[in-house]
Amino acid sequence: MRLEAELAETGKRVADAADGLPARVRAPVSASALERRAGMGLWHSVKRECARALSPLVWRREARDVAVTRVARGHLGRVVLPGQLRAFRESQRSRAGWLGGVERAWSEWLSAVLRSPDGGGEGDDGEALLGAAHDLNRRLAALAGSDSSPWGHTAGMDAGQAEGILAATVAVAGTFVADDANVDTTPRRADEAAAEWDRWAAESANRLDICAILVEARRGVDRIRRELTSNWGAAVTGIDAALSEIDTSLERGRARVERLADRVAGLAEALQREEARTVDEISRIEGTLPDPGRLLEALKDGAERAVHRFQEVAERLPEEVVVHGVPRADARMRRPGGEGYPVELREAALQGFDALRAQRIRAAPAPVSEAMGRVHALVAELREVAAYGFEAAIAEISEAADPAAVQPTEMVANGLSRAGSKVQEARAAVFEALAAAETTADGEVDQGMDHLFQRATADRLTGRYLDARSQVVAEAARDQERWRGRLSRAARRLSGSWHALRTRLWPVKRALGIGEDLHTRAELRDRSLAFAEEAPGELPVVYRRLFAFEPLTDPRLLAGREDAVEAVASAWARWQAEHTRSLMVVAPTGSGVTSFLNIVAERLGGEESRTVRRTLGERVRTEAALAARLGNWMGLDGAVDLDGLAERILEAPAGTLPGQVILEGAEHLHLRVPEGAFLLRRLLAFITRTQPRVFWVLSMSASAWQLAAKRCPTSLGDTERITLEALRPAELKQAVLARHRLSGLPFQYVEPRTGRSLLRRRGRGVRRQQLIETEYFQKLHRASLGSIRLALFYWLRSADFSSVEGSLQVRPLEALEPFAGPLDIEQSFALKAILDHGTLTVEEYCEVVRLPVPQGRHMFHGLCDLRVIETVPGKEHGHEAPDSPRGSDGFPTRYRVRPLVSGAVVAHLKSLNIAH
Repeated sequence: MRLEAELAETGKRVADAADGLPARVRAPVSASALERRAGMGLWHSVKRECARALSPLVWRREARDVAVTRVARGHLGRVVLPGQLRAFRESQRSRAGWLGGVERAWSEWLSAVLRSPDGGGEGDDGEALLGAAHDLNRRLAALAGSDSSPWGHTAGMDAGQAEGILAATVAVAGTFVADDANVDTTPRRADEAAAEWDRWAAESANRLDICAILVEARRGVDRIRRELTSNWGAAVTGIDAALSEIDTSLERGRARVERLADRVAGLAEALQREEARTVDEISRIEGTLPDPGRLLEALKDGAERAVHRFQEVAERLPEEVVVHGVPRADARMRRPGGEGYPVELREAALQGFDALRAQRIRAAPAPVSEAMGRVHALVAELREVAAYGFEAAIAEISEAADPAAVQPTEMVANGLSRAGSKVQEARAAVFEALAAAETTADGEVDQGMDHLFQRATADRLTGRYLDARSQVVAEAARDQERWRGRLSRAARRLSGSWHALRTRLWPVKRALGIGEDLHTRAELRDRSLAFAEEAPGELPVVYRRLFAFEPLTDPRLLAGREDAVEAVASAWARWQAEHTRSLMVVAPTGSGVTSFLNIVAERLGGEESRTVRRTLGERVRTEAALAARLGNWMGLDGAVDLDGLAERILEAPAGTLPGQVILEGAEHLHLRVPEGAFLLRRLLAFITRTQPRVFWVLSMSASAWQLAAKRCPTSLGDTERITLEALRPAELKQAVLARHRLSGLPFQYVEPRTGRSLLRRRGRGVRRQQLIETEYFQKLHRASLGSIRLALFYWLRSADFSSVEGSLQVRPLEALEPFAGPLDIEQSFALKAILDHGTLTVEEYCEVVRLPVPQGRHMFHGLCDLRVIETVPGKEHGHEAPDSPRGSDGFPTRYRVRPLVSGAVVAHLKSLNIAH
């Protein structure tokens, strides 16, 4: 603080000195006036003195008069006048040397201080500024006290004093000088020399004028900049106040929940009330936060006003000031320097704050708007984190066998604490963005002022170079705007070509083992994905609930399916208006079709329409069994076939039927045997007949759809198809982070230690984390092979909760080999058959491939030993449909591909051209 105060006081003294110095330099009498009044008055003084001295004498001999006159002329021409001329020249050279010293002092101060940003009174910068100011004051004080100073004795005497000295000098010679009007001893070219010295002095004063102008311009620009950043800060202060209020609300909610720690009876209901209260408070405060677009407009308005004021400062500068080069310290002034050159101050200032720089200043607050968008996202996220803490606690109470054994209030308190950390993150994001905007604006203003300083203090040659460079920069900016679009399109095409080439060469590279550590590959062979545990232990309760391998029911966690959900909603709207076709959802195995249909059922369901959501987990072989099952789901029992059920649906009173029926697993209605598609064709005909009363949504695996489309294309043509593709890397990232976001845990990616990854990565800090995250999810997308379940599995394997308490370290992804050993061709075709039908019993498989049952059972047992297939949970022994064929050992067991390896199985079959 002492350094800042001393620097401010010294700067004020320097600025005050700059204001009045040029006028004081111009105060001494000019060289031309001194020469004219002293030099021209010399002859008249000589004549007066001669007349006064010779008047009482009578000279009678002409020769004596001539001799005296010659002596006088010689003495005046050789002694008196040259001496006075030398004195005049020495005085002007001293004056020029003094002015050169002043110019050097101010020029060095300008180059050392004036180009530095304002307010740098901290650390070494402040010491440097203070040292430069003290050095300037010391040098000016020394110059003011020197003999050659304009305020000193020699150079400060006026024309009258000079005339008196000259008169006294010639008084002695005048006593014996004859009065001869033809004598002319005036120094030739004295007027021209005096005018040159005056020009030099005026240009020195002009340079000091430029110093004062630059100091004043810097003051004005800094004042405008401080007002601009102050207005931006005021806008952010309101945001910070709202965030502080949210933090206070979370603290109050945590205190209220902690008071419920010892309560057991009615705890779930109390937590539900606290959840509603806390979420409502956060939502109310969230509504007071400014919209990013409106905030950006307000900040841009302030920047626009500042830009106009910068231009006004430039317009007030003098149009042109003529100066000469600053003389060197070792240069002795024998005559005035070369011709002066003009400095176009106004044009230099306008170039410094040209249209491009003004546009960059206007765009400077863009990071604040982006941060405001992040603030809204973080507030919405913390609201969801706080709400999920309540939901998880209530679910633990309802699911626990002993409610006293769980600690739900601790879960809620942890959730609210993590939500509070989001408030700090939002506050940091806002102030970091504000600092970035201020830094950008300050940098642009400093660059504009530097341009002005360089142009105003440059010599003639450098000034011309700077003018030419400004023209080149302006032309380059116009060319950049013209070519930017073309270059970006060319870069995108080049990037796409390179990506396509890498994609084509990747299988070859992997087959040859190029760039892979053979030791690591050997270790991965010993650790197969088929034998890995699906759920890592020791996970926090909230995280375990979020990443449970169960179908989704929360729309917030569904990622990458927004367009498909909207397509189903549009089809439902068209059906309501025109009774259009029903839907068939086709999805690859492992792409999350069950979660998608759950969300669709919630989206379509409402008070006006009832939704039936069912899954066919086993094969249905007869029409009567299918009609009975559908009728039971729709509340129409007693139908013996699909035609009878259709008649009952068409005759049912309005409001008694469900509006939508969502049926998953339609691949269980066909079998790849002669007449095995009969039941599927009958169902599709039934749907077409009843779709005026019921909106049907069916799902089928992509493998089964390829088979059914060839067997019954006409029937499938009556339905509208929606295809779910495998998630892309960005969508997979969204799916994973949407679950993690609700936990409220902060996390950080651990940097890979392999040399190749380190060489590929650039950047520091946040940018480096973004690069690591991008690389992680690209690798996760390749390793998951289109399976969302496998992607979640790898994320949990990467999660490290032991390194930092209350935080998550995401270690580099370590992919496992999909199978413990190679699969032969017969096993591969068996897996293809299971994918085509969803699930198969041994008997159904033998019927499809025409193998003896013992051989088929041996095949399935071998795949089970490899942990590639598994029995369907909850469908063994007595849970099959009544019409299912029975094996020799009782009720048949149904098998499916393990969900964790489904993506690997599809990739394996595609590599053998068994699946497409």
